[in-house]
Amino acid sequence: MDTTAPKRPSKAARRAQIALWAYFVFGGGAYAFWAVHIPEYEARFGLSHGQMSWIMLLFGVGAFGAMQVVGPLIDRVGSRTFTWLGGALLGLAMASLGLSNNPVWLAASVLAVGFFMGSMDVSMNAHSVEVENLFGRPIFTLFHAFWSIGGLACAYLGSVTLAAGWHAPQTLALYGAIVAVASLALSGWLLPNNPSHQASDKHEAREHAAENRRFLPYVYLLGSLATAAAIGEGASIDWSPLHLKTVLGASESVAAYGVFAVSLTMSVMRLIGDRIVERFDRITVIRWGAGISGVGYLVAIFSNNVPQSLIGWAIAGIGVSAVIPQFFALAGNIGNPTHQGRNMAKVVGMVYVGLMIGPAIIGALTAFVSLQYALLTGAILFGIVVAGMPFAVRLQSKILEKD
Repeated sequence: MDTTAPKRPSKAARRAQIALWAYFVFGGGAYAFWAVHIPEYEARFGLSHGQMSWIMLLFGVGAFGAMQVVGPLIDRVGSRTFTWLGGALLGLAMASLGLSNNPVWLAASVLAVGFFMGSMDVSMNAHSVEVENLFGRPIFTLFHAFWSIGGLACAYLGSVTLAAGWHAPQTLALYGAIVAVASLALSGWLLPNNPSHQASDKHEAREHAAENRRFLPYVYLLGSLATAAAIGEGASIDWSPLHLKTVLGASESVAAYGVFAVSLTMSVMRLIGDRIVERFDRITVIRWGAGISGVGYLVAIFSNNVPQSLIGWAIAGIGVSAVIPQFFALAGNIGNPTHQGRNMAKVVGMVYVGLMIGPAIIGALTAFVSLQYALLTGAILFGIVVAGMPFAVRLQSKILEKD
């Protein structure tokens, strides 16, 4: 993308941008509404923590599987179709989740929510790359800000509705209906499926595939570094409350501010992240962001009081805010355009794996070391991202030199 000569975006590009903001809100909101109601489902069906953890795992399994299926389809059909279709089916799956009245129905609905969330996620990220290219300047991080905003807003709404006596059947079914209808209504605002990304015949398709294979080492290296960052991000959100409570003796209500500290600073920084990318570049933002997150981790886990630790978790949120979005943006601009969806699906899928396994890795380490030192893993992983990006840049340069 050429950022030296900013373009004046067309009305169609602006409408697509607004529509994508909504789809990102739908995704973040769906995840938050599900998370808020997990204790309710656990109590209603008499599930143990272990049983619920297996059901929760189905969300990630569904999302990862969908990305590997939808990625190639995006290259053949286009990202527009699977963005609005994924959103509409996500809404129906959320409604099914709300209406589930037994553990089997619940598990099937969680799998479906994960599948259609993953379908929409990789599609809307691929579509965001197309829209950003029309703008001629970085706007990618702002899309992810709306995911965070949707998550924060729906986590709050979920708490309010539960306090008001609303439960999953009403809340999730209503949210699902809204998402399904809105996804269909906004489909006309998305950019048309791009036929220029299609190969004209089998011979040309084979040539494009061969060209893209040269970039696969770079794709997988980016995905691996993005996974390391995702593990750190997920662990900071899931384990910061327990760190504040068990290590520093905070009450449950105060410990909850650990999640708030990470999530709020992450959301705010994503609102201005594109200006930082425009001022510097994606690689610089990834390296500095990961470095700042690593410092935040160290401040948080080695503080001897709660306020100082909260500052550390807030710093971690500031740093990681723009890291994952830049990995996605890089993935969407790798290799041949006919393989954009597949390349994006690989990186996004690996990030989902990191978000899934991150909390479990920290939990497993606590069997051998204290939580304080188990969380040091996050700082180490962010350090790996800082050290690994120069290798990624050199690898990409070597591939391009062979052209």
